[in-house]
Amino acid sequence: MTKRSCVWYWYKVEEKQTHYVRGRSRTSWSLFESGVSDGVFSLHGRTGKAIVDPDDAEVIHSVSDTWYGSSPFPKAGPGGFSSRTFAIGKRYRYSEKRIHEGDDLYVLGDFKSFREMALPTQNESLAAILRQWKSNSQMLLNRFDENRDGQIDSAEWERAVLIAKKQLAEEPIKQNSAHIDNLIERPTDSRKPFLISTKNEETLTASFKYKSWAALFLFFVAGALAAWMVNVRV
Repeated sequence: MTKRSCVWYWYKVEEKQTHYVRGRSRTSWSLFESGVSDGVFSLHGRTGKAIVDPDDAEVIHSVSDTWYGSSPFPKAGPGGFSSRTFAIGKRYRYSEKRIHEGDDLYVLGDFKSFREMALPTQNESLAAILRQWKSNSQMLLNRFDENRDGQIDSAEWERAVLIAKKQLAEEPIKQNSAHIDNLIERPTDSRKPFLISTKNEETLTASFKYKSWAALFLFFVAGALAAWMVNVRV
């Protein structure tokens, strides 16, 4: 909604609702529309490169914006000017989270290597083909959903990536060593995490540690409060 260049985004539009409870007006925000990008992007590390498929990942973003307006879809981003910027009674709240090109990333997921074929030098060509296929979900299911369960599982997606690579290999593109032949995606084992974060491992570990201690403290407080209430009743 901000129309800013990024490699991943999530957005939400909320509408203000006013209702009356016992003669008093109450205001709340209800979801009008939300969405998340499913486009793949490339990750460049010290030891190589990989294409990241962010579907179903827990994403910790780098930039977040929230602003208000009078139409379901904003005419401008936060801080921008539009004919409705100063309209009275703004009914809509917009929220957007993004990861920008060049941000540092820490990724946990299934890493797969497709070294049986050479990939063309145009790394974004593979990303463009996969992005185009994913934008047409019905075509993707018709072509690659072999077990007809209405979903593209890991094996079917792996086959789709290989076919995309074959399609690129048949095109007259000059080959060199600057290619991407790795993919990071959601683990097939649901017990394993799939995380894309702009925070590094040390920061994440500290954050999760503090959250676990806070949860443990609240657990004991709730238990003590429950025991006290039982004793009062008795």
